[in-house]
Amino acid sequence: MDLYFVGRLGPDAIAGVALATSLIFFLVTVLIGIATATAAFISGPMGPGSTREIRTVLFHALVLGAAVSRSY
Repeated sequence: MDLYFVGRLGPDAIAGVALATSLIFFLVTVLIGIATATAAFISGPMGPGSTREIRTVLFHALVLGAAVSRSY
């Protein structure tokens, strides 16, 4: 839809939209991967006395997610 409106501005604008869209899709894929890995790592040590491992995994996931989202 963006290309419909930007297409009238010229080839440089079209290239910019295409590049931005590719970058956004890549970063969203990374964030989905972090979320999936976090769920997998948390589901492993579930049980009594495993709060330390879960907190460590959540902390690392939040730091990675913040680092990736800051690049937007």
